[in-house]
Amino acid sequence: MKKCGVLFLLIFCANSFAVEGQTAQTSVRSPQQDADIAEAKDLLRQASTLASHINLAGSKPGSDTRTTELVRQIVHAQAMADDIDGALKTASVFPEKSGKPLEQKTIALALAKAGRVSEALGISSVSALATSGIDSIMEALLKGGYTSSVFAALTDLPTNEGKIILLARIARAQTKAGDSAAQQTFQQALHLATSTIDFARIAKAQHEAGDQAAMAKTFQSATEKILSSKPKIRTPHDKSTVEGLVIIATAQAYLGDKTASEQTLKLALEDASSLYKGETAIGALDLIAQVQASAGNSRGSTDTFRKCLELADTLPEDGRWYPLTRIAQDQIYAEQFTAVPETLQRAIQSVKVSTKSLDVTKNDLEKLKKMRTGVLEAIALIAAAAGQGEMALDIAESIDLVSTKVKTFSHIVNAVHKVKRMQNPSKVLLRLSRGINRVADDSGIQDAKDLINVAVVQAGIDELPLAVATIEKIREPKSWPDAYNFILRILIEANNWAGARQIADRLPNDYYSKPDLLKKLVKRQATTSGVNDMRDWCLRQNAALLQASCLLGTAEGILERSEVEVLVENPLKRFGLAD
Repeated sequence: MKKCGVLFLLIFCANSFAVEGQTAQTSVRSPQQDADIAEAKDLLRQASTLASHINLAGSKPGSDTRTTELVRQIVHAQAMADDIDGALKTASVFPEKSGKPLEQKTIALALAKAGRVSEALGISSVSALATSGIDSIMEALLKGGYTSSVFAALTDLPTNEGKIILLARIARAQTKAGDSAAQQTFQQALHLATSTIDFARIAKAQHEAGDQAAMAKTFQSATEKILSSKPKIRTPHDKSTVEGLVIIATAQAYLGDKTASEQTLKLALEDASSLYKGETAIGALDLIAQVQASAGNSRGSTDTFRKCLELADTLPEDGRWYPLTRIAQDQIYAEQFTAVPETLQRAIQSVKVSTKSLDVTKNDLEKLKKMRTGVLEAIALIAAAAGQGEMALDIAESIDLVSTKVKTFSHIVNAVHKVKRMQNPSKVLLRLSRGINRVADDSGIQDAKDLINVAVVQAGIDELPLAVATIEKIREPKSWPDAYNFILRILIEANNWAGARQIADRLPNDYYSKPDLLKKLVKRQATTSGVNDMRDWCLRQNAALLQASCLLGTAEGILERSEVEVLVENPLKRFGLAD
């Protein structure tokens, strides 16, 4: 799990270096964008009016949790669309203790982002704006003479991590404003830095401030700190040195210094090769391989993956399947899709050996079969994620337990609609159709979960009447809405709007997830296919909560299609390097 967390952090690094600061930019909108935004504003105001009159809990408007969240989302979307007055009016329905401060901050950020800093400060604090993560706001605060208040915000932050983030942002803004105090602020941040992430954040800010020499020096300090602190004896799961070096290398690559990045990765490779053994070494090496690939060193990545496979060959044959499946997953992350089938074939061979080599009792054999089917299911999913739909189906067909086979089919049909690199999708769907027809009436398909999986496959291959008939085989009608929920989700993934609407209409109005499902449906359709008759369809829903949720989804889809800047904290903030 630790490795996965670091992987996502690294993926974040790659994205954050490209994305950070974009929210500070403005661009000239086309007439079509202006028209789209106007329509979105109108839809949101209509949604707001509907939401303000919802009283599901029998008390004040906004007291129902779903309504509260709906209103919050409407406020957010209106701020995105620069409808500040509309957002303020929508937020006014909140009782004083229901989260209004949070919505006021959203509105304040929108005002500040639009250059209306004094108005923003009328409903929010300097501290809240300074820690927002939006560069244009920080620059406006410093230009407006709020420097002392911005620095005072440091005292509100409970951790050094938060203080480093804020100091780096202040220094970056000071540099852009030509303030010579920037270097001193950077030094304050460096004085607090203790972790690899701390140094990477500061180096990133130095790069964005245009000081490449300072950035290189910070990276050098971080590397020296990592190497000097590494212990002489490693535990089997300790890869902290490699992970630290990989983070630095990733940052260097995406900040333009690929030569330095390669040098850092070389140190990581040396460390992994000398200090780690077995599966731990494989985990360290395939992490490096992913970073090499993301930095554009495809040949180096291939060589490192080859070393991983060579190490896997040194493990007992019946225990190789786990590290091999991990390698295959990481090859997908590194976009080395053509290498995945061979790696998975080796994993399958290991699974076969593991079941043949064990002398077990009849009871243990049954447990072993279940374990084997679970492993094969996982391997099939990896194959599908790599775009190898037919290989995934071959594996699924080899699974003995019909319930697991059907579940695997459902995962594969979902992948067909989600994985853009899927090879021969029409052929895969045809094979899925034949496969599900062979097992749909099998005696092993009895409980609700199995029937839902069958229905999902049928819906995914555009056999909606069959899917509905399968759902109606479930003995307890009260379980049908949950089943329709799953079908609706696959229809949305398949962009089957007509079918999705049919299933949505089958969901009872009081089904808890219906507002979110309708919102997701119309948002996806508006984003991919245009608005068409959506407003009318939304208003035909016979509950205000559903109508408002639906209108909100349509507006969000329009804004996304129109590439309107989203005024939100970076969703990858939790992975480490976002401001």
